[in-house]
Amino acid sequence: IFFAVLGKLSGINPAIVMHTIMPPVLILLGYMVYMLIAAYLFPKSKTAQGTFVFFMAIISTFGGAMIHLQTTMLLFRVWQGKGTLAGILLPLLFLFFFTRSHQQLTRKDYFAFTVMMFACCMVSEMGAILGILAMALFGLLHFIINHNFKNSFALIFCCCVNFFVTYLYITMK
Repeated sequence: IFFAVLGKLSGINPAIVMHTIMPPVLILLGYMVYMLIAAYLFPKSKTAQGTFVFFMAIISTFGGAMIHLQTTMLLFRVWQGKGTLAGILLPLLFLFFFTRSHQQLTRKDYFAFTVMMFACCMVSEMGAILGILAMALFGLLHFIINHNFKNSFALIFCCCVNFFVTYLYITMK
């Protein structure tokens, strides 16, 4: 639906938008997520950050041994919903989990989680289900680390869109 809307707004055929215009943008977005992960893992060393992103690029370029690997998803199938989910959204979601795991969650964090869950729903049905599972895992880990059941339980409400989309998928199938 997203690519169809972009095609309608731009006056370009949605297939052209999906296969020609959006892949470079989405691949660039995927590498931006890798740069954020590198900045989290190596906060003081720009050299280590660059090396991390360089090796991720090497792995993405030459790691296409199977069609279902995350590296293949980023470069060859990024225009598909599952490719966007595996190459961009799930790494970004886990990065956000790691950066928020040792602190109390704020309203901004809950809003950001809700937006990410909505994005997961919009790219793929698998994204709706994986978003729920990832959020449940994060809630459990957040409870174990911070011993705050209220904050961890409130994460369920970030998945309301996921629950609704999954319900629609199951009932309409």
